[in-house]
Amino acid sequence: MYPAVDSCAGRPDALLIDPVTNDDVRELAARMDRRFTAVGRRVDAFERTMHSRFESVDARFGEVVGHFDRVYGWLEKLEQERVVSNELMKRLDRRQEETTATLARLDHRQEETTATLTRLDRRQDETTATLTRLDHRQEETTTTLTRLDRRQEETTAALTRFDRRQEETTATLTRLDDRQDETTATLTRMTETLQRLSDQQAMMIETLQRLDAR
Repeated sequence: MYPAVDSCAGRPDALLIDPVTNDDVRELAARMDRRFTAVGRRVDAFERTMHSRFESVDARFGEVVGHFDRVYGWLEKLEQERVVSNELMKRLDRRQEETTATLARLDHRQEETTATLTRLDRRQDETTATLTRLDHRQEETTTTLTRLDRRQEETTAALTRFDRRQEETTATLTRLDDRQDETTATLTRMTETLQRLSDQQAMMIETLQRLDAR
């Protein structure tokens, strides 16, 4: 049925060909029919599979077309948003320029503020030194006031003693006034008595003169 190679001869053209019979041909045809039948079945199954797959692909393409429609809608929205975004970017650029100018002014003001704060720090240092000196002076003043309070207490005590002495002196002067009044009255009485004695003496002298004249 098939050509056979004579391995004993050692030559490649040494082929032994068996004679082909009708049975061999029928058997080969039957085998070919069975193979073609199997191939046909496989082809039918493949076609059915491909048909079902193409149907699913068509359904998927329908879904894809719907997705594309939605994508086109999204793209239109994105285009609108892009236009709006461009306008917003222009506004933001203008705002950024304004902000830059404002920041420049703020930097200038910050420099002025820094200089002012530096001056204020210097003044604060001077004020702190002045307050320190005032604290020292306050302490000295407090000490002086304490001494003055002590002296005032001593002065108050001395004035109290002086008031007491003044009261005693006033009482003594009152007693002296009373005694002076008494002395004055006594002197008045003595003056009157002397006056009477003088009058009596004058009368006696006059009487003696009269007696002498006789």
